[in-house]
Amino acid sequence: MGKRVILIGGGGHAKVLMSTLMEVGIGIGGIYDDDPQKHGKDLLGSRIIGPISMIDSSFRGDAV
Repeated sequence: MGKRVILIGGGGHAKVLMSTLMEVGIGIGGIYDDDPQKHGKDLLGSRIIGPISMIDSSFRGDAV
């Protein structure tokens, strides 16, 4: 499996970033956003998982 990133924020800028990352072969490992209305929704094929506080501490140092 190739590189994957976790995104903070699931708005319009995230869509632009996701498109760019996917074009160069980098996958999206998950999206976190503090807006509860976005939780569980799909953004360009990736799910908005939940609030930023849900990010496991083991990912914080390893994310790109």
